[in-house]
Amino acid sequence: MHVALGAIFLVDEAGGAGTYARELVGALSGAGVRVTAFVGSTAPAEVFEIPGAEWVRLPDPGASGRRHYWHELAGIGLRARHHGADLVHGLAGTVPLVPRSLPRVVTLLDTLWLEQPQTYPARIRIPWRVLFPLCARTATRVLTISQDARTRIALRVGVDPARIDVTPLGFRAPPAAAAPGALPGGLDERPVVLCVSGKRRYKNQQALIEAVATLPGVRLVLVGSGGPYERELQELAGRLRVDALFLGWVDPAVLEALYARADVFVLPSLQEGFGLPVLEAMGRGVPVACSATSSLPEVAGDAALLFDPREPAQIADAIRRILADPALAQRLREAGRERAAQFTWERTAALTIESYERALCTSD
Repeated sequence: MHVALGAIFLVDEAGGAGTYARELVGALSGAGVRVTAFVGSTAPAEVFEIPGAEWVRLPDPGASGRRHYWHELAGIGLRARHHGADLVHGLAGTVPLVPRSLPRVVTLLDTLWLEQPQTYPARIRIPWRVLFPLCARTATRVLTISQDARTRIALRVGVDPARIDVTPLGFRAPPAAAAPGALPGGLDERPVVLCVSGKRRYKNQQALIEAVATLPGVRLVLVGSGGPYERELQELAGRLRVDALFLGWVDPAVLEALYARADVFVLPSLQEGFGLPVLEAMGRGVPVACSATSSLPEVAGDAALLFDPREPAQIADAIRRILADPALAQRLREAGRERAAQFTWERTAALTIESYERALCTSD
């Protein structure tokens, strides 16, 4: 099987979508699929080191615009046919509409672009509201990453559930030889509550700050890209006198050091397509507390404490219980590692290949 992957969005700070693209390429290649991956001119250099795939760099920086959408909706499809691909797969909401003879699979990671539109600038939000539904409704198969997202896509985007396949994401432990980096200054012996997530309103870090405000002696570390909402969070932390450290996207070695130092990992999101940070924290043995909403219970199972993200008191109670009860913290560490081990990128690839086979059979 020869698959062409559209990953023109892949840049250094592509977040969970970038992790999905990198890991899926490697896992598909490892499963014997011939992969030709199309990326933009600003794709990170390290992706070209992923073994087993042919990487094609397109003359597009990976930002929105007419040229960008031409590549996503036509150019990649025409190149895929030229390369002799059996199928083309768009990894982030769009898939080439031509040539019509080529089976097409599209991944919709979530419906946040539809349900949390204020998160995205109008220059991309408006095209997405047109192109994502068009691609999903006309694709041979639609992939998504949780049962919750599947339900939302069927209801909100209008896709027949029978055409939607769920391929949960995976966790890959960092290499044993990878040495943690230096911790940021100011992290002393006080308990550390860590949250790794882009600072966007639906991520709900405001409620986490309000929760930590009721927990004296706790240090809060917020890692992830910022923007206007981050400034609001900084102002709120100042008013509530919360000892919070705000970091952007950090070097992987520094992130490993933060996971190793954290006493609790908290994700208070109102909505997630999957919730990869929960899986990544559990896989590293950090006790986790997260929202009991959208896809997060699917990921966490019984390996985390769940709370209502709209209730800061519940968030504070979950943190307090973990910090005060070493036996509970140890149980969550062990259960988290076991839970994360169930989610592998090899499983993601195997389920993706099953969807490809359905697409090819449909097109015969």
